[in-house]
Amino acid sequence: MGMESLIPTLLRKNRVGEPLLRKLLLTLLIASFLLLTVFSLSAQNYLRVTFIDVGEGDSCLIQTPGGKNIIIDGGKTNQGKKILSFLKKKKIRKIDTMVATHPDMDHIGGLLAILDSNIEIENVLDSGHKHTSYAYQDFLLKVAERKDIKYYQPRAGQIFDWGEGLKVQVLSPAHLFHNANDSSIVIKLTYGLTSFLFTGDAGYPAEDEMVANFRKGLKSTILKAGHHGAKTSTSSSFLNYVRPRVAIISVGPNSYGHPVPKVLNRLKEIGAKVYRTDERGNITITTDGKKCWIETKR
Repeated sequence: MGMESLIPTLLRKNRVGEPLLRKLLLTLLIASFLLLTVFSLSAQNYLRVTFIDVGEGDSCLIQTPGGKNIIIDGGKTNQGKKILSFLKKKKIRKIDTMVATHPDMDHIGGLLAILDSNIEIENVLDSGHKHTSYAYQDFLLKVAERKDIKYYQPRAGQIFDWGEGLKVQVLSPAHLFHNANDSSIVIKLTYGLTSFLFTGDAGYPAEDEMVANFRKGLKSTILKAGHHGAKTSTSSSFLNYVRPRVAIISVGPNSYGHPVPKVLNRLKEIGAKVYRTDERGNITITTDGKKCWIETKR
């Protein structure tokens, strides 16, 4: 019996409680409408950024209000299966933009699995810093084999279109440094009053140059701390301009002491709440451009 025929039948069998039943049905209809509205807003008006737990490495998935998917780095090669599984759970069949911040294996290794998959990839951003590692050479080969990919080496000041309502600006590198880490692609993503700063492994020289070039333009709500919280990144002068409310440290078991106490203390001193992937697992930040909600999942 369909809903159309069920409702009149109930009304006929419950004449005494008919006003109550009508109120109940009206309440259910309103509730259903509100739920549909919430789901619709969820799909259309929210930006979601997930910092994926890939151990000692970086990987981040950005899902825009307009339905675009951007992945920044992919952890080490042995994290490829995990990244693909994560994308599959999200039912992602297309990556609109893949960002390889720099050629270190703990950032680009897992991207190789995506390039080997049947996931469509439209754009690839690469710092262009020359590196002779097998992982980076393989990365360039796989990108070249995909004839449909548009390949870019962005520089500071460039703007990218990731959809309506979003401002995406490259803050670094203005030029390639001798060091691969300092040549990391740094991107600021702004949605309404909320902004994210993705720094790759950029160190003091790159940070100093960003301070000189952008100053107050560095201010961001959420900072992905550079180089897993290493002593070579996240300087006091840089933080004085970024002034993040939240700092994400993508880190795993390591022999370098990441994140170092000095960086943790600097973040604490400016009032940033620190979330670490080694302690929290995947960290998802959802925003409507005004408020932010943070969810962690191991």
